[in-house]
Amino acid sequence: MYVAEEGFYHNAIGIFKVVTNQASGHRYAKQLTITEGVASWEFAKGAVTKLQPQTKLSLETAAKFGALYGQCICCLRLLDNEESIALGIGPICREKYF
Repeated sequence: MYVAEEGFYHNAIGIFKVVTNQASGHRYAKQLTITEGVASWEFAKGAVTKLQPQTKLSLETAAKFGALYGQCICCLRLLDNEESIALGIGPICREKYF
């Protein structure tokens, strides 16, 4: 069974973030939800086995989210300086983007 690598993905259902549980070493997925203008990552049961490598978001595509919503797709913090707003992603997350 395929398990998605860490990173950000998209499909017809939405945008997903795959991370590794530090205690168990298992990967799992969270789905991006936006409720009343507030974005958050919510656990998405079973999604980690349904995401495909070809749907992984490039840094450029992920940055479009930030440009659209004014938030970093990685950490969901508000983008508050001109460079981060222009790039659509914060400087720390840009360096670590996987």
